[in-house]
Amino acid sequence: RSMVSKSLENMNELISQVRVRPHYKDGEADGLMLSQVRPNSFFSKMGLRNGDIIQGVDGKPITSPDDIMDLYEELKEGSSVSLQIGRRGRNKTLTYRFK
Repeated sequence: RSMVSKSLENMNELISQVRVRPHYKDGEADGLMLSQVRPNSFFSKMGLRNGDIIQGVDGKPITSPDDIMDLYEELKEGSSVSLQIGRRGRNKTLTYRFK
């Protein structure tokens, strides 16, 4: 929990640790693709990798950068969060519990 809280205190530092862009499949938005994930960053410590596509947060679809605020709020206020991601053509769920 302390790592999450500390990471979320400085939004400018947080967004400098990764590049995020919309991802499309068959002309439809289907998530946000991560690239340039810095080693030892908050994102790499969460197990996220270059090329991962964040497709949902707790089952809610992510189709625009605005939707990422749901993730931010879940991390900030919740005790757990699940990310639905696409990784190398396969769907995967990453679940985090904060103490």
